[in-house]
Amino acid sequence: MIVPAVHPPEPGDRSHVEFRGWTVRLRGRELLRWVDLDIPKGRIVALVGPTGSGKSALIASMNRMLALEPDFDYAGQVLLGGERLWGREVDDLALRRRTGTVFRDGTTLPGTVWENVSFPLRVDGERRASVLDQAVETALRSVSAWDRLRDRLHRSAASLPAGSRQLVNLARATVGSPELLLLDEPCGDLDPLSTELLEQALVELSGSHTVVLSTHNLAQASRLPHRVAFFLEGRLEEYGPTDRVFQRPIRSSTEDYLSGRFG
Repeated sequence: MIVPAVHPPEPGDRSHVEFRGWTVRLRGRELLRWVDLDIPKGRIVALVGPTGSGKSALIASMNRMLALEPDFDYAGQVLLGGERLWGREVDDLALRRRTGTVFRDGTTLPGTVWENVSFPLRVDGERRASVLDQAVETALRSVSAWDRLRDRLHRSAASLPAGSRQLVNLARATVGSPELLLLDEPCGDLDPLSTELLEQALVELSGSHTVVLSTHNLAQASRLPHRVAFFLEGRLEEYGPTDRVFQRPIRSSTEDYLSGRFG
């Protein structure tokens, strides 16, 4: 087993998500190998690494979407706020409510902006229009999208530009007040201006939420997160504060990837 290079934590860090010996196999292929990782509460953590390095598998470990896959097996533990995310006694629905997820493609749910953002609450049985209206406004304000979308609440979400669709998806992810936001390449199909708007929204959300995102955009990874975790072939290679990982990497593999020598 290769021990990852882990930089010292920052003062005041409190662990929110803990991976202990976490190993994932899907259809006989090992996606993650003995990951030990602590994600601090209220911080933005970026996962970087080549395609197939395990970033998406790590996110799917936190929102439990791996449980939907056939021929899935795991070893080790993942803890969210000290509570196990995997095991026979786990309340799957309760734990999923503690996370919100945004994917790369920016596809919204069928229906209007209002229907998209309020969807999680309506699934939980909320029917009071005043409560739903306030929740939609609060969620859109939290991602700095209220002013641009307040007059489009009852229009099709799918008709919006790509950047606005991702803000709708992010608002929907936050509407139930999850403690953990997970984003898998959320800016992969966005233009620079839309990327900037989404990044600003994530900065505003951090502190009240823990944010974990995977990205191939190394410029984004160097400016947005508080922490960077570099993955290679399913292993955590290096992890630490963003400036240290980018400016003073311990592993030569980290330096090679961040400098563009491979990936």
